[in-house]
Amino acid sequence: MGLKSVVLGAILLSTSLVQASDCTNVQAVQSLQLSYPAQSILTQPVDVQFRLDGEMLIAQFEVRSDVINAKEKLGPKEYPYQGDVVELFISVSGNASSMPYYEFELSPYNNTFEVRVDDLKKPFVENINMGMVHQVLRTETGWKAEMGIPLRNLGWNGDPSLIVGNAYSILGKSPGRSFWSLSLPPQVKPNFHKPEFFKPLLICSDNKN
Repeated sequence: MGLKSVVLGAILLSTSLVQASDCTNVQAVQSLQLSYPAQSILTQPVDVQFRLDGEMLIAQFEVRSDVINAKEKLGPKEYPYQGDVVELFISVSGNASSMPYYEFELSPYNNTFEVRVDDLKKPFVENINMGMVHQVLRTETGWKAEMGIPLRNLGWNGDPSLIVGNAYSILGKSPGRSFWSLSLPPQVKPNFHKPEFFKPLLICSDNKN
């Protein structure tokens, strides 16, 4: 079963907004870095690439792993993050706190989990449906996952420079379980809910360093 890009591109907005904002629609492939523990037998096993197609943010992950640690069917109170998973956290609020932000998870078996975080000190809003479209493909070296996030459903106003977040992956079983991130520093305890480390997901003229 291949990646169905035509499905991910089904919800489109005029690209004039993107062009007017002087943003690069297709980003370079980036490798996730090890956040926890300090060492892993894996070496940069996960890449991610972002693409903005109208109002749809598309994240393409490639995971290189000889072993898949995940359940094909999840039961009650079982979630993708309990096994191998790729995750995307996104905020389009434009405020300093990045609240609210949204968490999207995808497992090697195409299982999903969506969460909205309004306040880190309050219970998260779980099992929401923001309209994510997704697909997973097993490969000779691991698996590929593709998420399509309709940003209007998150409250996006059309300004690509406001799209910030982070990409993550969790791989393996304990005690060799490893946590990977696009823009988190090394951690003494794994925790992906660190919006202070969110970065722009697209290269725009007003957020270039």
